[in-house]
Amino acid sequence: MNALLRLALLLMLALIAVGCSRPIVTTGYLDSYKSFNVIDEEERKFRILEEQDFSIDKYFLTKAEIREHEDNGTLPPDAQADGVDLSTGQPILFIINEPQWLAETHLKNKSQEEEVLFVVRERFYRYLLREYPHPVRVRYAYYPDDPLIAGYRVIHLDAAVTHVRKGVGWVRFIIGYGAAATTMQLEGRLREGVDGEKVIGEFVLRDDHAGYPNGFMNPRVMYVHYCLKYAAEEIIGKFSKDLRKNLPAVRPAPAPDFTAPEVGADSQTAPAPESPADGHRTETSTD
Repeated sequence: MNALLRLALLLMLALIAVGCSRPIVTTGYLDSYKSFNVIDEEERKFRILEEQDFSIDKYFLTKAEIREHEDNGTLPPDAQADGVDLSTGQPILFIINEPQWLAETHLKNKSQEEEVLFVVRERFYRYLLREYPHPVRVRYAYYPDDPLIAGYRVIHLDAAVTHVRKGVGWVRFIIGYGAAATTMQLEGRLREGVDGEKVIGEFVLRDDHAGYPNGFMNPRVMYVHYCLKYAAEEIIGKFSKDLRKNLPAVRPAPAPDFTAPEVGADSQTAPAPESPADGHRTETSTD
């Protein structure tokens, strides 16, 4: 009897070990899996490719940060008292693009993969809104003519599920304790600009999840897509906190980049601009 108990214990420990975290897999989604300057851990890697200006970011607080000041009896930073003009600040507009399923491992049917991808996109939307203060906006699509986003710094967020491990459903249900957990690896980029022409950040996130078996009370943990949704919840929540610390909600608006028109040596004035041939107005509409 004791031998059987020891064998059962060893089997359970082995299954738990199998479900334990594994290092990030190099999938080829990113050009390089080295030199992550923000976070470089076994399961979380994140890099920002250019220095960010946080000089006025401290004046924009979430409700949670304001409550923290109130609880501590401290005053939040005051731009007016510091003589800082916030009217020229440029807040972020996050565009959460539709994520992709690039993992070689596929789920039972396409609808399950689509369900996981829906959760990935929605969790980015939810957690970025939670971590970032007003006036940051988060949207699923970008419409350049929308007057509400005039002057915003547009950041496209791309994401893809690049690696999946299914685990063993009945083991998750019967044993629990993280045994035979599913694994999700999520990779992505941050691209700045209306068309996202400039990559400013890259990340790789990986998590194992067994879906909360609750002692034989939750048979849904036997389904891979059910557990993967919890994995997405965990890694996106953590990443959103990391992003808030390394990408300012509002930055000083960059100086306009223009070049004065060249004037010929024998000319006194620059030539007047021609009227647009296509009939579009060049001034900003006030309608």
